[in-house]
Amino acid sequence: MRILRKRLRAPHPSALERFEYQRAHARVVEVRGASHAAMVSHPGTVTRMIEDAARTTAE
Repeated sequence: MRILRKRLRAPHPSALERFEYQRAHARVVEVRGASHAAMVSHPGTVTRMIEDAARTTAE
């Protein structure tokens, strides 16, 4: 699972990174306005992703 930040000044993931996410079948969530420390700027989103991942792996 990967959170991508979508801040105007932040570097976006390269095509290679996106390919790696696809190859790993990773769930990618792009969060508009998230800083480098997404867990600080968007704690609710990060919490929901962690809880979802825990539920998914517990099944």
